[in-house]
Amino acid sequence: MTLDTRITVTLTISAEEADQLWVTATANFIPQQPDRFETIAGGDLHAERWAAGTLMWTHSMADAVMLRAYEAAHGYDALMLNDLADYAPFALLSERPIPTF
Repeated sequence: MTLDTRITVTLTISAEEADQLWVTATANFIPQQPDRFETIAGGDLHAERWAAGTLMWTHSMADAVMLRAYEAAHGYDALMLNDLADYAPFALLSERPIPTF
C-alpha cells in the first residue's frame, strides 16, 4: 500500500451532527488576508468560485474530513486548509454561502 492511497468510509451524518463538526464559521475573508491560509491537499483557495463561500474551523483533521464529505454530499465543493494564524489550525473553505446555515 502506498502512502497516498485513499480509502472510502461510509458514514451517515445528520445536519445536527454536521453542525457539531465546526467550531466557528464566517463569510470567506481570504481575499483580505491572502497569506493566512494554505491548502492541505492542493487547490486554488484564491479562485473566484470561493468568493461567496464560507470558512469553517474545526477542532481536528478528522472533523474537517467529515465536514468536507458532508458538504460534498450536499453539492458543495470544499477545500481543507491550515490556518496559520489561529488556535484551531484546521479550516474548511466551502462553496456554500454562509446565509444558508
